[in-house]
Amino acid sequence: MNNSVENRFFAIVCGALLIFVAPLFVLFLFLSSERADKEIRDHISVLLVANSQALAKPLWDLDEDSVTQISATMVSQGAIVKVEVRDQSSQLNVTQSTIPKSFDGELVQVSRAIIYNTVDGPKNLGSIAVYYPKLGLFSGLKHEEVVFISIFIFAVLTVFGTALIGNRLFVIQPLMQLIAAIEATRQLGSRHHVDWQSSDEIGRLARSFNEMQTKLESEEKELKLAHRLATDIYNLTPAMLFSLDNEDRIIAVSDYWLVATGYGRAEVIGRRFSELVTPDTRDAFQNRKEGFENGAALDVTVKFLCAGGRIMDVLILESKKATGPNQLSLSVMTDVTALKASEDRNHRQAITDHLTGLLNRQGFETALDGKIAEADAAGQELACLFIDLDRFKWINDNLRHAECGRPLRDVVHRR
Repeated sequence: MNNSVENRFFAIVCGALLIFVAPLFVLFLFLSSERADKEIRDHISVLLVANSQALAKPLWDLDEDSVTQISATMVSQGAIVKVEVRDQSSQLNVTQSTIPKSFDGELVQVSRAIIYNTVDGPKNLGSIAVYYPKLGLFSGLKHEEVVFISIFIFAVLTVFGTALIGNRLFVIQPLMQLIAAIEATRQLGSRHHVDWQSSDEIGRLARSFNEMQTKLESEEKELKLAHRLATDIYNLTPAMLFSLDNEDRIIAVSDYWLVATGYGRAEVIGRRFSELVTPDTRDAFQNRKEGFENGAALDVTVKFLCAGGRIMDVLILESKKATGPNQLSLSVMTDVTALKASEDRNHRQAITDHLTGLLNRQGFETALDGKIAEADAAGQELACLFIDLDRFKWINDNLRHAECGRPLRDVVHRR
């Protein structure tokens, strides 16, 4: 702030002084110098008129003492620092000077011809030249003008200082408070207010900022409450809930998921879910998104590696919502180990004979169809043997029905 708004304000005020006040001040000094120079020239002109008449008779008589005396009288008056008197015949050349040796300024010359009225008429006997220092902008000022300039400069500096102080108190200070509140909100995460009361634009800005902070604080509390409620629901729901990002990394798991799998939250957050699936079902999990549309739900059954090496058959129902480059999912994982075991048992019962444990007709036809398909795919031939057991009917008629399965099993095992 000190390097921007305040400095710009300072630059604007200085620019205004340079553009408007400085030219007026320079013009005043120039006019004052011109006036003082005119007064000096007028005074010297009067002296030259009077003294050129006084020098006419001595110069006619070549009276060097009188000329020197008159020249000395002139050089002691006013701003004159040097007087030169020369006659036309160069027989007389008188110079009077009070210029110090250290003087290195510029001199202004004013000269006049010396005319002597004789019986034959006026004659030009020579010339008189006087010199005075050239006036600067300040050297021609009168006392009253110096006082006026001092008052003017004091007034300008007072206005300038008042503007800077007012800008500091009524603009910079509230803006600094506003910035401090914003920085504290950004760094500390808490809502800070600006303590500034006024009816101007800065006051309205402070009130608007405080109202915004109050509203944001209220909305922030509501968001925190909603997030806490959602987190509690997520964690306390008696289901194995978990969420994945667009690269199938685990970003959240419920407490029930941790209890069911035996993992700790730090062990699984950030890991790819495919790392927790057995290799034989990993492809099924990774290819689950084929034909998947945003907003739809999908399911896949895999074998999950629990902590301690235990394997659990799980059914995963996943719902994914696309949100630009970041896609988040909500998935529920159900333990179907018992269900898979029951399905396997029912399937075995459907294709095997309960007495012998061998394939029944349905199981045999299914296996035969599979072998025929494999042979066709490989371009090979397939043979099927039919075996008849001698005296099996007598065994079946005379022994118990349960004993009939033993010779059948023995024959199969001897193949």
